Amino acid sequence: FYHLSSCSSQAQADLSTAIGLTMPQHTQQSLVHVLLLWTTILSILIHICFMQNHPSKQDIQNDDSKKTNTQLIATFLSPTEANSTKWLAKNPDTNLASEKGEVLTINKDGYYFLNLQVTLCSCKNLHTVQLQWNKKVIVHGWINTDTCSTGLLGKVEELFAGGTLEVIVNPKMCIKTSEALTHLGIIYMRKP
Repeated sequence: FYHLSSCSSQAQADLSTAIGLTMPQHTQQSLVHVLLLWTTILSILIHICFMQNHPSKQDIQNDDSKKTNTQLIATFLSPTEANSTKWLAKNPDTNLASEKGEVLTINKDGYYFLNLQVTLCSCKNLHTVQLQWNKKVIVHGWINTDTCSTGLLGKVEELFAGGTLEVIVNPKMCIKTSEALTHLGIIYMRKP
């Protein structure tokens, strides 16, 4: 019986050593040093990432001078009459774009954020809406027969001076002229 008990104690000691419940002192100290080194390295990396993602006051002040790269051309363009495809700019900048009949002529090269929504007076049939750049479709949408609207359609496009933008509704239909329901918003961003 005594012999069985001592084997059991020896087996528990061997098991404890095997699974690492007891560890020599120098091994524990080495692990503590490795963990301290690791946390120091992580702290430095986190600090570097933080500094890169959060600009200094001087960076923010320098950035303010660059904000002139974005300029609003027209808050809204909206149809002049319900059955017309001629659009009227609310606050146009003629240095950047000008209205000519049923098209908007771009006067300056750059990137343009275009935001279009068209709402019809009624919509029993399927209708499509296109925003064309020099007769090429750059934005295409469908009129939702429940709301009689395209919803918001948007895109950033590089446009060049002399080109034209035109909104096409097919088949032609009475368009609601309220700016909240039908509009073309344009924001100009100068090329870097």
